[in-house]
Amino acid sequence: MLRNLIPSRLQSVLQKRPSGGSGRWGKRALILGSFILAVFVLGHLGVRFLLWPQVEKSKPALEKLISARIGAVVSMDDVQVSWTGIRPSFEITGLHFNSP
Repeated sequence: MLRNLIPSRLQSVLQKRPSGGSGRWGKRALILGSFILAVFVLGHLGVRFLLWPQVEKSKPALEKLISARIGAVVSMDDVQVSWTGIRPSFEITGLHFNSP
């Protein structure tokens, strides 16, 4: 009954795809998924080993940024960063708030 309502030209378009074509799309999806996973892994490693250790070296910039955000002069004795498992750790020692 449904076949009578659909034009014959449209029926040929709606037919099942050939069985040999599905492997190509599966392969493309696997390549795309692998590429996305590789980008996420490389991004994570870049943040963990390149960007995160630089935070310790930029203590004056952190002091200036925090001071600008809260409106008071801030000084820090020490900044330590580490990474345990998948969790980053950020520790500030000797945080002093100095008002002008």
